[in-house]
Amino acid sequence: MLTVFIEYKVKEEQREAYLQEMSRIPQQVAERGGRGYRFYEGLDQPCLFVESFEVEDETVYQAIKAWRTGDRRFAPYLAGGLEKMHVWAFQPVALGRS
Repeated sequence: MLTVFIEYKVKEEQREAYLQEMSRIPQQVAERGGRGYRFYEGLDQPCLFVESFEVEDETVYQAIKAWRTGDRRFAPYLAGGLEKMHVWAFQPVALGRS
């Protein structure tokens, strides 16, 4: 299981329109294999958003990453365009005992 984080900054003047567009994303992520979708806005950095969810494996991660970073309908909302959307996957690390 991998945990995926997607981070980007939305233009302040586009925030409300962006939030309306985002209403469909949780279902679309689930349809592509994402589980436990969560959506955050920075407390100290308004308009900085983070999405997180889990996926089964790297194949699902890569497919969702390609979809989100290529979804041109979001480009007008993002400061710096889609090129400034950051997508990362993290895997669990087992900590040994000393």
